Amino acid sequence: MMLLCAGALAGSEPDKLVETACLGCHSLDIIAKKQATWEGWRMTVQDMVAKGAALNPDEAKTVTEYLARKYGLSEDAKLARGKKLVESVCVLCHEFARISTEQLSRDQWAGEIRGMLEEGAPLNDDEFEMVLDYLTKTYGPRSGK
Repeated sequence: MMLLCAGALAGSEPDKLVETACLGCHSLDIIAKKQATWEGWRMTVQDMVAKGAALNPDEAKTVTEYLARKYGLSEDAKLARGKKLVESVCVLCHEFARISTEQLSRDQWAGEIRGMLEEGAPLNDDEFEMVLDYLTKTYGPRSGK
């Protein structure tokens, strides 16, 4: 059953692809509530193609970019997820006090996180960026240093 809010899709190529490939099984409300990162949308679209959504690779990329742009996570939501990831992943090996006393630049935090990935920290590319954004904003260099 296709549920489509009147006027919800404007008629551009990505809109038509979403209407054709997604809205045959899912309501627009479900899609709008999902709010995922680019990687999350890529994986969702990939799963749907594997289940029969009629998209070629270029169309799948177009739909992924459209969904990530239109229904992506807000900056606040990304920071909140970054915090949860730090609290659930980083503290597996490090005490939170060790993390919270650091004052590293974005590049320094990126190097630290890459080192942890080499040690086996379970983060995908989107999660890496969310953790990096959270740590940089929360535990970056303080003004005056």
